[in-house]
Amino acid sequence: METTKKRSQYFKYIRHLHRFLAPIMLLPLLLTTITGIIYQILDLTGKEKNFKWILDWHKGDFGAINGSDQEGMIRIIDWMRVL
Repeated sequence: METTKKRSQYFKYIRHLHRFLAPIMLLPLLLTTITGIIYQILDLTGKEKNFKWILDWHKGDFGAINGSDQEGMIRIIDWMRVL
C-alpha cells in the first residue's frame, strides 16, 4: 500500500512539472513554425528583403537578448534593475 501511495505522489509531481514546463517548451516551437511560414510566404511574393528580421527570429537570433549587441544588453540589465 505504501509503495502505491509513493508512486502516486511521484506521478502527481511529474504531471505538475509537465503542466508547468509544457507551455514554456511550446513557445520556441510555435515561434519557429510561425516565422518560417511567414518568411516562406514573403519569399514567394518577393518581399523577403524588407523582413530579414523574421528570418533572424526563425533562427533564434534575438539581438540584445543573445548578447550580440552589448549596448542593448546593458540597457536591458539597467531596465531590470529599475524594476
